[in-house]
Amino acid sequence: MAVQHAVRRRLTVAARGSCRRLMVGFRAGIAVTPAVRLFGTRHPAPGTRHPSVIVDVQRIEWDDQTTMLLDSRIDVGYVRLPIDEAGLRVTPLYTEPRVVLPAGHRLAGKEEVTEADLAGEPLVRHADPSTQPTRRPHPNAGYLVRGVDETLEHVAAGRGISFLARSATAFYSHPDVRYVPNSDLAPDKV
Repeated sequence: MAVQHAVRRRLTVAARGSCRRLMVGFRAGIAVTPAVRLFGTRHPAPGTRHPSVIVDVQRIEWDDQTTMLLDSRIDVGYVRLPIDEAGLRVTPLYTEPRVVLPAGHRLAGKEEVTEADLAGEPLVRHADPSTQPTRRPHPNAGYLVRGVDETLEHVAAGRGISFLARSATAFYSHPDVRYVPNSDLAPDKV
């Protein structure tokens, strides 16, 4: 989770009543509802007068996450690392295994795959560097996509395999895609 230094100032201003909205950005597959609910249930100290702060959420893409924090379109961002941390305070929350997404693939029935199992497989690559496997494909290899939905469509069409954090599989399903954990990849950091 990345937090802009100005968030504390904004929260203080919000508590005084001059600001009524806190914008929380989140990446695909990251559930922010528990934190939003918790913030909404906190009550001010007895005898003080604070207006309600509306907490709003907005999905962000990998290439917008740092910019949106720095230009104040979002106040708090739940992001996937790595990101450019200049001007931000970053607090890692958890890690999760990455999941390979083969569609109609010879390995689709396995409980787990390794990088060696996937050697030579075409790759559906997301432009987000945090989703890339440890092996780097040739720059022209595979399809370059933007977003989970587009990734799943290419994988389902048999154009290659891809990698997603396990949490994304809870939010996205596709009848022609199988989610199989990859034990060799470094876990995704949120």
